[in-house]
Formats: sequence, C-alpha cells, structure tokens
Amino acid sequence: MLIKGLYVIGLIIFAICPVFGEYAPMTPDMPQIKAILYKTGNPIAIVSLNGTDYHAFNGAVFEDEWKVEEVRRKSVLFRKKSNYMFVEIFLNNKKNLRQTIDTSFLGRDIWLSDALELIAKVYNVNIMMHPACEKKVSISTQPRTLKSLLNAAVHGWCTAVIELPFVYVVPMNSDFVKGTNYNYFISSYDLSRLEFYYPGLRELGWLESRGDDIKLVLRRLSNGTGIPFMFSEKLNFPVYASFRNVKFSVILEKLLYINDCYLIEYEKGLEIAR
Repeated sequence: MLIKGLYVIGLIIFAICPVFGEYAPMTPDMPQIKAILYKTGNPIAIVSLNGTDYHAFNGAVFEDEWKVEEVRRKSVLFRKKSNYMFVEIFLNNKKNLRQTIDTSFLGRDIWLSDALELIAKVYNVNIMMHPACEKKVSISTQPRTLKSLLNAAVHGWCTAVIELPFVYVVPMNSDFVKGTNYNYFISSYDLSRLEFYYPGLRELGWLESRGDDIKLVLRRLSNGTGIPFMFSEKLNFPVYASFRNVKFSVILEKLLYINDCYLIEYEKGLEIAR
C-alpha cells in the first residue's frame, strides 16, 4: 500500500510540474504578446518574435525554440526547447477583466484584420473585410455572443454583417449594408452557369489574405480553380479575407461584391475589373 501511495503522489507531482518548473528570467529577446482571444478549448494569441507575428495556440512552436505550453486569459506560458525552462509572458493591458464569462478578448493597438482573423479561427466562421475598414484597434471585452464580440472590435464608420457562416466587415454607407444592387449583382453572373463552364469553381478551397494585393489573390484563385483570371494593371487594392472549405465560386462572389468589382467573361477566361 505504501508503494502504491508513493506512486500516486508521483503521478500528481508530474501532472502539475509546469506550476513548479524552473522559470527563465525575462529578457528583451523573448516573445511579446499583442492580443489574446481566450475561449475554453480553443484559445489563440498573437505573438511577436524577432519582428514577425505568429498565431500562438497550445502546442505551437516558434523558431524551433519557443513551445506554447498554454494560452491563458492574460498570458502565454512558453517552454524553451534549448533548456526546458518555462517562461510566462503577460499581455500589457491596463484594463481588468471583472466578469466571470468564458470568452475574453484582450489586445492593444492591433490591426482590425488581425483581430478578425483570430475571431474567424476561434468561432469557425469565414470573414471578409473591406480595405477601407482597416485600422488599429484596442479591444478589452468579455462577450457573451459572437455578435457582441464583433461589435466590440468593429465600430465607427464600419459595421459587421453576420450571415453565418459568413461575416462581412464593411463601411456603414456601403451598398452591402443598404442591400442595394445585391440581387442584381448575383443574377448578373449566374454562379450555377459559371460553375458549369468552369468546374474548378465548384471545388472547396481556402483563402487567407492579410492585405495581399488583389492581383496576387487572383493568381491564387487561378491556381486553385484552373481558370485563367485576367485583370488590368490599374486594379490595385488590398484583400482581407479568411475563408476555409468554401466553394471557389462563393469566394469569388464575395470578393467581387465587397470590393466593388465586376466580372467580364471571355472565351479564354474571366477578367476582374473595377
């Protein structure tokens, strides 16, 4: 019985060893925490290391040295692979979280597009943002719903339109919010007909764009669908989108409408114009 008791005690100590592990002293070259979206079972953070931003989630490893042991509500616990020491780095946020609600979002001076990408990953939604909405935001909220979280992140001259599984962040005075011309836009292209002539549009695909130029995004769509996309040299604007397992035809539709573009059909492919 004594041996069995010691074995159980050993297991308990092993299970909680990160709490009593050796912690490394803080140094300037350590990761910096920019934002944390905490949701039980699926927390994520934005970590800056040597001038590069990363998405931190439990188990992630950065630059083959910094392993994320746990993303917490106000901090991220790392373990250095070179010496196995623990480092807990806190988010520099002056506001306290007083409510005992499962979800919280803390971030200071981050780009709205970065905040929306975290929301897309945690809530498993597809988000596209009009480039006019990009700005630096500071968020400190404990939302009860996805809508309240989006309202905390998006405010001012832009708004979030929720049509699950899609979320659109657009200017308040845009046609998308007013609902004008949308039915005309959809009927003008007849997606089912386009899918018939271009079978690649029926395939499911991903689009992650953090402000990439529209021409680069169209080249990606061309590679994914096998469709030659053409565009004028004057076509130039950043694209902010996070789509996962969505038909390419739907991605193309959202991309065109939100960014005030239109489609021209040719025998050898499709042209995107504005």
